[in-house]
Parts: sequence; C-alpha cells; structure tokens
Amino acid sequence: MNLQTKIILLLIPILAIPLAIVGLIAYQQLYQNTLQNRLHEMELALDQVKRSFAQELTAIEANITLFSSNYLVQKYAVTTDENERFGLLQRPLLNLFDSYQKTFPDYYEIRFIFPDGYEGARLTPKPMANASEEELDDPFIQSLFNEDRNVKSSIHINPDNEELALYTGLPLYLSDPSVEPLSAPQVLRGAVTITNNLNILRSLVLNTKFGNSGHLLVLSKNGDTYFNQVEVNNIAPSIKMSPNSLQNLLSADKEAELINLSGSNYYVRSSQFFPGMYLVAVLGESELEPITQNLALTVILITIVSILIFSFLVFFLIRRLVLIPLEQLDRVSTQISKGELNVQVESHGDDEISRLATTFNEMIINLQIANQDIKQFNRELENRVHERTAELKSVNHELESFAYSVSHDLRTPLRAIDGFSHALADDYGDILDENGKEYLRRVRKGAQRMGILIDDLLQLSRINRVDIEKKAVDLAVVAEEVIEELKAGDPDKKVDIKIGGDLKAFGDSQLLRVLMDNLLSNAWKFTGREPLASIIFDHDDKNPDIFYVKDNGVGFTMKNEKKLFGAFERLHNISEFPGSGVGLATVKRIINRHGGEIWAEAKEGEGATFFFTLNPKDKK
Repeated sequence: MNLQTKIILLLIPILAIPLAIVGLIAYQQLYQNTLQNRLHEMELALDQVKRSFAQELTAIEANITLFSSNYLVQKYAVTTDENERFGLLQRPLLNLFDSYQKTFPDYYEIRFIFPDGYEGARLTPKPMANASEEELDDPFIQSLFNEDRNVKSSIHINPDNEELALYTGLPLYLSDPSVEPLSAPQVLRGAVTITNNLNILRSLVLNTKFGNSGHLLVLSKNGDTYFNQVEVNNIAPSIKMSPNSLQNLLSADKEAELINLSGSNYYVRSSQFFPGMYLVAVLGESELEPITQNLALTVILITIVSILIFSFLVFFLIRRLVLIPLEQLDRVSTQISKGELNVQVESHGDDEISRLATTFNEMIINLQIANQDIKQFNRELENRVHERTAELKSVNHELESFAYSVSHDLRTPLRAIDGFSHALADDYGDILDENGKEYLRRVRKGAQRMGILIDDLLQLSRINRVDIEKKAVDLAVVAEEVIEELKAGDPDKKVDIKIGGDLKAFGDSQLLRVLMDNLLSNAWKFTGREPLASIIFDHDDKNPDIFYVKDNGVGFTMKNEKKLFGAFERLHNISEFPGSGVGLATVKRIINRHGGEIWAEAKEGEGATFFFTLNPKDKK
C-alpha cells in the first residue's frame, strides 16, 4: 500500500467521524421526539377509553338505581304471595324490563334475584337458557347481599355465552307498607341486576388507534386478553408472559416499557380501568423506523459528499507539498538500493522536506565514502578468511591425529593392563590373599572404565565433526532396536515398555541412533532398583514435534537440572549407577546439531522425563 492510499485512508475517518457523530445525534434526537409523540398518543388513547368507560359505568349505575325505584319493581319485591307475584306482577315487570332494554340495547340481561339466589324475573333480547337457576354461589351475587346497600359492579365471563360482560346490581331493602307499619325496618327483598355486553368498550378498544399500527386491548390480572385487534387484523401478537413479567407490566403508574412479544419489540403501557381489568396500549418499535430512515439517508449522503470534497482538497495540498517531494526521495532511494550512488535529490525552499532532501544528499556522499571503505575491508576480510580457514584445517587435522592416537596408542596399554591383570588372577589367584584379589579387580575395573571413557570421548568429539545426512527416520523403530539390545544385556529385569506410534523425525539416522541409545540406556539404568520398571517413549499430544522419554526411576532434584547436559557431570554416585558422565552431553550436542532443544522434568524418587525437539522446519 503506497503513501497516497494511506493518506486517503487516514483522511476519510478524520473527516467522517465528526460528521457521523453529528448525524447520529440528530438521528437519535428525531427518534426520541417521534417516540415521545407516539407515546403521548398512546396515553391520550388510554385516557379517552378510560373516561368513556367510566361515563358508561356511571350511567349504568344511575339507571339501575332508577330502575330499582320503580313502583312495580318494589311491589314485586315485597309481595310474598307467589300467585300474586308470578300471576299478576311478573308479566308487567318483564314488559317494564323490555322497555328498558329497548331504550338501552347494550343491556344484554335484566334480572330480579331473590335473597335465596333464585331468579324471580329475567329478560334477554332473545330466549336463552340460564346457565344456573340458583345464583347464590356467584361471588358477585354474594357481594350484593352483604350489609353494604350500594350499587356494585363486576366484570367477568358470562356463563350463558362465555363472553366478557359487565355485571351491575343493586340490593333492595324495603318494607311493605300495605301489611307492615311505616316504622317497620327495611329488609332485604332481593336485587336488580343488569348484564352489559360491553359492546361500547369493545368498539372503543377495537376502533382506537394511534400511529400506524398502535392499538389497544383489554387484559385481566391473570393475563387473559380480550378485544385484541390481533384477532381481527393481525396487527400485533397476543400478550403471553410469565406471572412476574405480567405483574410488572400491570404495575400502577408505570411508564411505557419496551418488551419482546413473539420475537418483535413493542412499547407497552397499561392502565387499570376497572378492578382487576386493564387497558393495554401496544405500539410496535418498527413503526418508528421509516420515519427516521429519510433523515438517516440524508445525513449519510451529506457525510459522503462532505468527505469527498474535503478529502480532495486536503489530498491536493498534501500531494503538492509532501507527496511529490517524497516520491522523488523514494526514486532516489530505489536507485541507491540498486547500488547507484551517483544520484542527487532536488531541493527547493527551506521547509522540513527540503532539509530532509539536503540531508539525504549528504548521506549519499557519506555512502560513497563508506562504500569505498567497505570494498577495501572486504578485500582484507577475504584474506583473513583464507588464513583462518587454513588454520582451522590444520587444527582439525591435529584433532583427527589426536583421536587416532587415543584410539590406538592408549588402548594398547589399557588392554595390556586388563589382560595381564586377568592372567595374574587366573594363574596366581590361589596364592593371593583377598586383598590382593581385590586390588586386581580394581585394576581391571579401572582399565575397563578408562576404555569406556575413551570411547565416549571419541564419540563426543566426532559428533561435532561428522557430516549430517538428514532423512526421514522412524524413531519408534530405533527405540525398539535399542530396547531389544538392553533386554538382551539384562534379561532378568522386569520392565514395562511403551513406545508410541507415528514417531517420525527428520535427521541423521546414525546420530539419532546414538541419541536414542543414550536416553533409553539412562532410563534403563536409573530404573534398576524398581521391582517393575516403566519406560515410555512417545510424543506430546498437543505438539507432535516434542518427543519424550519417561521413566519411574530414582529421578533427581530440579535444582541440579543445569548440570545434566555437561560432560563428566554426575548427579548420582558412580558406585550406585556406573557410567562415564558424557552420555547426556552427547545427546545435547546431537540435538544442537539438528537445531532442536532438550530439557528435563523430574522429582527425586519419582522418575524423570526428558523432552527433546528436532528442527520442525526440516520435518516439514
């Protein structure tokens, strides 16, 4: 990405962010204003319906008081002679109820109920069976016949037609002046009830709208919905929620709340218009989106145009004052990188870029001088390299000669010492006392250890000089070969061997054979005291490039970890665990030559684990 593109990408957010913030603020302000207007319409709709229902309820209560004061109604109530009551008075009373019903069509049912709960008279618009003849079990009828003589109203399901209805009733406490003295106490004679089918409330709820889709519904305290417009035109879903959420929704004097109904968000506001009954206003949040989309689109267009204009002006100035001089510097730098030092940068003016061009020209001159010095130094360095190479070849030749001398000249006397000591023990063992025999055993053991030490040192010295020929090596196969050799040398040892699968590596097969031989021999040796030894060779589950050899032997303390991989460093007594002390040093050099790492984890008395890696890039 060139500098021009970077500057353009830098200018766009610098100019866009302030304008975007301004647009966002304007968008949010308009959204809030629109929302408040809609919520205000919601409040007005709730208040209007509540007032209309309150007026209707007041009119019904006034009418039932008026109906109950009629002479015929009271005469019917105080008459105790059933023949007179049902033979002479009932038909006129029903005619009276009929005149009331024609005047007030919403009065679905007008009844007179005796104190024992039986209906004395009942009128409906058309003949309809009564759900029950005895009404005393009805909580509303029970409330009428208590000591309170006031008008009472209740809203519940009409058992005759299973529809929501308003019940209004007035108990009649009367005395019969025809048979009782005027001073006689008034007693309960029955009650007049009116059942209103709530057509007015239904019409108000279904026809009241605010916004484009806002509507009302009636909700009981139990969560049952009535007069919901969703049943008519599918504007919004029914309200179904948990008891706690329902109680929270129906809380008194609560502001409109945004809730989720059937996967969509709605503003919901409730208001109690009758005990246990609530008017609920529902407004979809999505209705507000189209109103603010136009402003959002306008803000976006203004922002884009402003960004383009300002970006063009600023970029034109930056290109003229900064980019063109920098492009010249870039061209000259490219030429210098190709070795062309006979170039110069044009410099005009006294600004920072001009001073940079002047400094750049001075740098070119210094590079020309340094280039000459480097060429001279390279010639001298080549001569030194030739001299040092010759010296190294001489040293390597001497090391090889030394190794030859050690392997031949030193081995001969060691073999002689061991051989004559063995002969002396065989030929003259019967005339030597125990001390003499012990001395001979020590001489032989020292000669043998010296021979092993010489072999290990020669192997250690060859590790750094041998040429590495890398190829794919199956370490599992190598490990199995080493284990078989160890078992052949110690067939009585009880050991549990576990070698993992797919232990592929990439390296020198001979050096990796030496590496595995040393690690597994160590594990074999240091588990010698265990009744059942355990040796595991596998790779890490999370990183297959990490191999490990784990045993349950004597282990060691981690404070001695740094001594592990040094030559002749021993963590245990040689009398307990014999060895030359160069095995792990040899392993370390083999790992280093393969570009890997080796480390150990152990606990004294609980075994040790040696982890190692080879170069993962070679494996790939």
